[in-house]
Amino acid sequence: MARRAKPAIDQSNLRLRYGTWQVRFKLPEHLGGKRMEISTGTADLAVAAAIRDRILTPLNIHGTAGEIAGAVLAQAHQSDELSRMLIDRTKEELKVVVPTGPTISKTAKRFIENRKSFKLRSGATVYDYARTLRVFETVVGDIPLAQVTRQHIRDFRDKMVVFRRYGGRGQKISIKPAPEADRISAKTVHKMVKNISTFLNWCLKEDLVSQNVALGIDLPTVQRNTTKPPPPELADALCSLPPLVRASAVGILEWEVLPWFYRYTGARCGEIAQLRLKDIVMIDGIRCLMIVTEKAALRSAKNQGDLYRPTPVHSRLVPYLDRSIAARAGFGPDDPLFPHAGSSFVKSSNQMRYGHGFASHYNDHAKKIWSGMHVHCWRSYAITEMGRRGIPEEVRRKLVGHVPRDVHAGYNHVDLKRLVEAVNAIP
Repeated sequence: MARRAKPAIDQSNLRLRYGTWQVRFKLPEHLGGKRMEISTGTADLAVAAAIRDRILTPLNIHGTAGEIAGAVLAQAHQSDELSRMLIDRTKEELKVVVPTGPTISKTAKRFIENRKSFKLRSGATVYDYARTLRVFETVVGDIPLAQVTRQHIRDFRDKMVVFRRYGGRGQKISIKPAPEADRISAKTVHKMVKNISTFLNWCLKEDLVSQNVALGIDLPTVQRNTTKPPPPELADALCSLPPLVRASAVGILEWEVLPWFYRYTGARCGEIAQLRLKDIVMIDGIRCLMIVTEKAALRSAKNQGDLYRPTPVHSRLVPYLDRSIAARAGFGPDDPLFPHAGSSFVKSSNQMRYGHGFASHYNDHAKKIWSGMHVHCWRSYAITEMGRRGIPEEVRRKLVGHVPRDVHAGYNHVDLKRLVEAVNAIP
């Protein structure tokens, strides 16, 4: 015998707002006709429906009792204590177990400290997690962590896709709907829900929740951003931009030599900008730059790779390196090779942004030569040109600080001689 399907719960006079059901109704005209909304404090539809019935039933009573009910409801609209009493009494009658334990905000603080000290994540990564969790708390409320449901995650996702996109770092985040052109990108929404999933996964490992309710949530489709290399025939022009004007944070030397460093190393912007004089070394008679791998701290232990990687100096880079060294005569070995690259400290993320000032100005001026140009394009240029000239993938990865793709690649030793061949393949 087939089971009877459970009757659907009547959702009239209920609205889901930020993951919590609200009771919405209008008082009778003889009681003022006022439109009212009371939060049930729950994401459980069955409990919310029971609370709604308890609140609305007195409205059907006529006469004095109805007036009293109206007064009570009007007071409930103003008093969280009275509405909470109605909610708690209904939950007690229904024998509903109300989740307790730490709230989202308290647990988020523990998680952020874990990312900083235990996982050694970068300041930018920690800042990104903290901002996501702060917005999540704003949207769903600072409820007990164990009370977070899949509906809360869905509601957060749906709100974020229509909210205004972020401004600068430290700027207060707006959680109001915005015109389509000003909304948060689908890529950012995708990343924020993934951040929440990482947070809940940590909570699961710490026995703070019984499941990760963010797993399997439908997310907007996003395409991976690909950085195109500049055309080889424009490479020299993109390394020799006109003199820089109105950029006090960027030095003349840095403006004139840094593009050549990015071109012939394939390094990230911040990796070259934080070079020190002692990072210029001789290894087996080969002049090298010991370049710090910026993203090493973001990787899992098994994919850490080398914190510093030796990069042979390309023959065309030699005069620009010698000029930079000469300009730092009298400096100590721990002093920066490029002190005027526009590096700055960001308090909100407790992070140094190496070379940010240079990159900002370079990107603006270089686009006049090639519209798609920015500093990171030199990384794509180096990798692409090495590939065109037959440099094996494991050598290219070693040179630019990418982790090996598979276990087999880890056994394929890349020595300095192979790195010299790779660097010299960059035109």
